[in-house]
Amino acid sequence: MVHAVTPVIGLDLSGTNNQTEGKQVALGTPVLASDGLKYVYVEAGAALSAGDEVSIDASTFAVTAGAGGFETLVDMASGARAWVKSTTI
Repeated sequence: MVHAVTPVIGLDLSGTNNQTEGKQVALGTPVLASDGLKYVYVEAGAALSAGDEVSIDASTFAVTAGAGGFETLVDMASGARAWVKSTTI
């Protein structure tokens, strides 16, 4: 399992919505993980499937399908929050 290596304790980067687990994670929170990739906590601007390449709107942290250098880890309904990971180191 991939875990955060930046100084943030206890984050599960599996793509699940941490808000429902009682952990407060702000939209746009970036972390560097043990796999060397950057993960960002975002909100889906449209329905997305796991593995979709997405771009992140830098002002709202909404993600939409497109060549943006990140990919979804789980299926996301519009408005759902989850982690996305960078596709390059």
